[in-house]
Amino acid sequence: MTISHSQFNQEIFDKARATRTPLVGAFELTRSCNLACRMCYVRKYPAAGKPLSEQLSAGQWLEIGRQAAKAGMLYLLLTGGEIFLRPDFFEIYEGLYKLGLQISLNTNATLITPAIAERLAQHPPRTVAVTIYGASPATYADVSGDATGFERVLRGIRLLDENKLNVRLRTTVIRQNLADFEKIYQLSQELGHGLRLVDYVFAEDEEGEDPYAVRLSPVEQRECASRLYGWIVARQNEELKAGTEEQASTEEEDNDPTDIEQQREEPWKEAKHAFLCPAGNYSFSVNAAGKLLACLLMDEPGLGMGADVSLGEAWKQLKDLCEAVPVCRECAECEIRAHCSVCPAKLKTETGAFAKKAPYLCQMAEVNFAASKGER
Repeated sequence: MTISHSQFNQEIFDKARATRTPLVGAFELTRSCNLACRMCYVRKYPAAGKPLSEQLSAGQWLEIGRQAAKAGMLYLLLTGGEIFLRPDFFEIYEGLYKLGLQISLNTNATLITPAIAERLAQHPPRTVAVTIYGASPATYADVSGDATGFERVLRGIRLLDENKLNVRLRTTVIRQNLADFEKIYQLSQELGHGLRLVDYVFAEDEEGEDPYAVRLSPVEQRECASRLYGWIVARQNEELKAGTEEQASTEEEDNDPTDIEQQREEPWKEAKHAFLCPAGNYSFSVNAAGKLLACLLMDEPGLGMGADVSLGEAWKQLKDLCEAVPVCRECAECEIRAHCSVCPAKLKTETGAFAKKAPYLCQMAEVNFAASKGER
């Protein structure tokens, strides 16, 4: 009997979930970045500008990779910061690739050169996720602090495409690029790709400014999601009328296993602990300091690794730590929980506690619930 690729993947994930095997990992290779995006969680860390020479070496990352693969990891995300700032990136990437891992990359694509794209093509990653921050140099300057980033990201995407790499485009809409949203979508179409909308921006900002000076209100965020859906449907209808045979490229492509935001689990009311997404269940992260975490969006629960503690042993401890994280009972018993993207990382960031409901997330759930009923 033959099964589809998606069915095969589902069987793997079902087994990993049942046995709590660390199937999916994320390595934060660096917290250094050539951009300074207003909404990026990396900016809140004092180590964001730490010299590369003081971060984990290629050898250390490869050893962590070997231990993770031995413990059961098959899918791996390499992220940052900006991964291509590391001069030893390919030493790390190709060494991990040889372990037989399915590797995805997160990059702003501004540092992609012909040589980098060609070398990636020799050992193609599963996906290369690129975030577009605006549709003009002026918007790039406002969002990321670098007006040249706009032309450089376009060049990077085209180089990746020319080398037949699997590029996925996404955008984070904040107050500084909201006016560009439709143009960003149009740009993604001109580039021949779908566009995914990142639906949550952290409230924290290192300057301590009003969260709404950067992130959108729940109503605005929902309106962006609705607009994107409308554009996609309109384009698909146009292609159907034109008799286009090639399937439209949209966000409904095969899920990237390393994107845990796409892997939500229910039901919340029967939850035995707070982590309902893959984090701490069959997914883990290692930050730039070498600390094992359930998720890169939170600093706890987590623990250090070293010569005396392997990743496999640390994973067993991490699972116990995750089980000890309290469930927010107000969230668990909420009647519109299915419309909420709440998770321990977001609750801790929004409120400073795991078991305290977050007004912003509650408002978002109310807006989503109303939209599901056809209300505004």
